[in-house]
Order: sequence, then structure tokens, then C-alpha cells
Amino acid sequence: MSFNDRTKVIAIIVAAAAALTLGIVLDNVGGDRFTVQKRPAEALPVAETNVPTDDIPKKGVIIDGKININKADAATLQTIDGIGESIAKRIVKYRDQYGDFITVEELLNISGIGDAKLDDIRDDICVGP
Repeated sequence: MSFNDRTKVIAIIVAAAAALTLGIVLDNVGGDRFTVQKRPAEALPVAETNVPTDDIPKKGVIIDGKININKADAATLQTIDGIGESIAKRIVKYRDQYGDFITVEELLNISGIGDAKLDDIRDDICVGP
């Protein structure tokens, strides 16, 4: 393979990589010429990540900066000052047993949450769908 042939091969590889990145299609017209076409959005490759999905908040867990007690898991509930592992597990267990909370005051039905604790966490929580 001559130097010119190698150069052409490298140029084609670089062009193909750029086309994938930019979402365009190179169509070989013949010889050394190519046409460029926009690739349809549904044909674009989807990037894969190695980010664990456990680290991504689930939809509806945070509403206007407050933790939705109807969607939050125990780990998320523990991020609230004053809510430890035991109380967080009780909140999830209560929700699993009785269904979604209608009001934040329902937390008073959970052992370890009294009026004072509810007042302390009230600004950090909400009841959402």
C-alpha cells in the first residue's frame, strides 16, 4: 500500500469517526468524493455509561427542593437532618403497608416521630404523587 493509499484510508477513518460523533452520514459518491447528509435523530447512537442507577434520584423524589416522602427510599430519607436509618425504614414500611401519605402529619403515626421532630423536618419534606 502506498503512502497516498494509507493517507486516504486514514482520512476515511477520521471522517467516519467525525460523522458518527456529529450525527451525519457520509455517502460514497465514487472515487474520493463523499456527500454529507444529516442522520435522523432516531438513528444516532446512544451513549452508554457506567454510572450506577442507584445514584440517580428517581423521578418525583425531589419536588421544589423537598424530599417527597411518597417516593423516597430509606437512603434518601436519611439525608434529612434528624432521620436516621431506623426511622427511615419505618417510614418506608408504613408507606408500603398503608399506601402513600396524604399529609406530612401522617408521619406522626410512625414511632420516633413526634410533633417536635415533624416541625424540624417539615421544611425538608413534601407529599407528592
